Amino acid sequence: MKFLLALIFTFHGFNHLIRFFVSWRIANMEEMPYRTKILSGKIDLGYKGIRIFGLLWLALALVFFSWSAIVLLDQTWWYNAGFYSILASLILCILAWPDAKTGIVTNLLLIIILTITTTDCLNQVFN
Repeated sequence: MKFLLALIFTFHGFNHLIRFFVSWRIANMEEMPYRTKILSGKIDLGYKGIRIFGLLWLALALVFFSWSAIVLLDQTWWYNAGFYSILASLILCILAWPDAKTGIVTNLLLIIILTITTTDCLNQVFN
């Protein structure tokens, strides 16, 4: 289970990294075009605002890469922080709707896996 979770964290981190590259115009992708608008085009952040939004994508990418390593090192202290990182990612993905649909699905999957993993760890500690 830990390898699957680390793989999902890594994959998700790369998706966040790509979104950073696109928002900073480092990369240009057909599937993920450069836009300055969020919430299905309802709010225009402008050039500077979308770069700040991009920094949030980068920060979460680094967090997810870190979680991958921490999971593989069998550390259990990260569960709460990991959960909040997933929630932050979910919020970013909702703001980037509809471009980040797969991120929403991935975040929901991570919440399910984290809940199962946390419950399993608690059962091992208290039994």
